[in-house]
Amino acid sequence: MRPSIFQILVAAFLGLWMGMPQTAVALERVLTITSSDGAWVRERDSVTLKPGRQTLVLEGFPATVYPETIQIRPLSPKTGIREHGLRFRYRPVTRASLLRAYEGKDVQVVLYDPRGTQNARLLQRARVLNAGDGTPLLQLEEGVWAGPVEGILFPQVPKTLDRHPLVFWDVEAPDSAPFSMDVERTYEAGGFSWKALYTLTFKAGFERADLAGDVLVENKSDLDLSQARVVLLAGDFNRVRSHRRTRFLEKAAAPMRMEAPAAPVEESPAFEYHLYRLDGPVRLGRGEQLRLPLVRAAAVPVKKRLVSSGSAASYGSWRESEGSTPQAVDIFLEISNDASSGLGKALPAGPVLGAMITEGGAPVPLGEDRIGHTPEGATLKLHFGRSFDVQVRRRLTSFQKISRYVIRCAWELEIRNAKGGPETVELEERVPGQWKVIGSSHPWEKVSAGRLRIPVEVPAKGKVQVRYEIEMDTR
Repeated sequence: MRPSIFQILVAAFLGLWMGMPQTAVALERVLTITSSDGAWVRERDSVTLKPGRQTLVLEGFPATVYPETIQIRPLSPKTGIREHGLRFRYRPVTRASLLRAYEGKDVQVVLYDPRGTQNARLLQRARVLNAGDGTPLLQLEEGVWAGPVEGILFPQVPKTLDRHPLVFWDVEAPDSAPFSMDVERTYEAGGFSWKALYTLTFKAGFERADLAGDVLVENKSDLDLSQARVVLLAGDFNRVRSHRRTRFLEKAAAPMRMEAPAAPVEESPAFEYHLYRLDGPVRLGRGEQLRLPLVRAAAVPVKKRLVSSGSAASYGSWRESEGSTPQAVDIFLEISNDASSGLGKALPAGPVLGAMITEGGAPVPLGEDRIGHTPEGATLKLHFGRSFDVQVRRRLTSFQKISRYVIRCAWELEIRNAKGGPETVELEERVPGQWKVIGSSHPWEKVSAGRLRIPVEVPAKGKVQVRYEIEMDTR
């Protein structure tokens, strides 16, 4: 159904009144943005005080501010002022709040005309009897209307509603001439977030790759940031407060800007977390995303592992089977986060996209994985998918129940390699209880209390059969 002219007028009026970007009056602003839709904001502002007790109205807060976190502190401790408290007010303009403000007053409403054509509408004056939950009761000339309303035209926005949050600071200044002083405002606000994104690109061969990491900062609040300093906080920290009242902008196709700062993003430890400072002041408008380089490393050594995992105790479903069953071969990549690899920097958690560039220049995706927070000296471990040309099949060749809890069985695993070069495949077997290997066709190692590993070299276009017998005590 096409909107009426009155709906368009109301939408345009409210859009102009509510949607104008709010440029805060802060003289200085620093944001520490977490990865969980929140930012701690510190601002410096200048206020003028008169002698005696008074209430200062502080503006410039985003609609996503959490009121319980607001703190105001004079930066000049020798001013002699006394603080009597803070009061927060935010009554946003919504359909429901406008209707509540106009209870007992007249508005114009657009109603369906049952006596006209299918698209006929009526514009009538009506008195709001009860705002309800957005579907009001209206007093018309013919009686009380309790049906749907297509549009409401309000004469004006009441002064009792707020375009943006307001903080009233009750202070008492000494009996002297008016003076100005700087104050610090700190608060937490929702609608800000950031994340790390990585791309691992192979060019020739798969022993080295280029690693590119970026940070993506997003502003879903109603606050336009200009000349703000931004710090990104990486780490897993607890929250005990629940934030439920925050309104965020609807997430649409947010415009994204790619900027290269004059210097790399500066990383430093903070308590048990890490901070990433963006170089210079940042401009980030409402609804915008800003992408900045975090790390660039060329020709990083990459170790590839082909791992096929199975269970030595999965004999129950095999005892009646005469054939073999396929077992997946997973692709793992490992990268050392150290200076010798061209890295050596604390890397925040984020997704990693693997890709290669063919000789013809075509980009080919190789898989995706997500890394956790990775400190310097640790290893990035990526699982990109499963091998196409290397396959494993397993079958149970013998089974013997020694006692109620002791089982002895023998397994055969056949590895086929359809590639033109040799491959090393690691067979990893999960083993319960106390166990011992009775015999094995290939060398094996005990990885942990419940896992053994058999590395196998498989020739090009060839196959290898691995057999081992194991005894397990599951008590």
